[in-house]
Amino acid sequence: MNIISAQENDWEKYKLIRLESLRQDSSAFGSSFGEASERTDKQWRDQLKENVEKPHEHKLLLAMQGDAPIGCVGSFRRKDGVWIGGLGLAGIIL
Repeated sequence: MNIISAQENDWEKYKLIRLESLRQDSSAFGSSFGEASERTDKQWRDQLKENVEKPHEHKLLLAMQGDAPIGCVGSFRRKDGVWIGGLGLAGIIL
């Protein structure tokens, strides 16, 4: 397993792991599977573009097994502090 800092071109990997996570249990997240599945590819890319351009405000790490995403963790700066969210899906997507 490797941990990588998500880059803009990793948007499809992030989309895959995020949608699978939401499909498994939307109640554990701040958005629903329906909402996330309606996002455009450009919106997915733009989110990861912020990961590169604004690393002090938004950071997303992907856990990879070969070329397959198996988990992710993110941190997001908000007015009231920093929010850290994580999920581990080893075995679900493999």
